[in-house]
Formats: sequence, C-alpha cells, structure tokens
Amino acid sequence: MDRQLAEYASSNGRQDERTEAEIDAAIHASFDMVDEAFGCPLCGNCVMDKLVWSSDYEHITCAACGITYTPGE
Repeated sequence: MDRQLAEYASSNGRQDERTEAEIDAAIHASFDMVDEAFGCPLCGNCVMDKLVWSSDYEHITCAACGITYTPGE
C-alpha cells in the first residue's frame, strides 16, 4: 500500500513529492495501528479499523484480505 501511494504521488504530477518514509509516517499517523505481531499474517494489514474481532474474541478477520486468524500465533 505504501508503494502504491508513492507511485501515485509521483505519477500524479505533485510538486511536493514525499519520500517513502514520510508517506509511511503520514499513514501511521492517520490510522490507529496494532503492533505488527498482531497484524494480518497474510497481507500485513495493521490498521485497527480493518481487523475485526470474532464474537468469541479468539479470532480476527482481516477486512483487507478476508483471512481469519488467531492473533499471536
């Protein structure tokens, strides 16, 4: 996702192009993030709003890719 934003910024003719690190910082500041250890093991998503706990609070479903996983395993 970060690479896509950088490519979009450079292809969009922006004059104030940012480095990938600056884009990463802006993304992380915009969203509540979980620790990478608890993020999606398939796609790496760490955005809290896209990680949905099951009703038993034992599993998480990633809204970005659809996988259901047990956090920390």
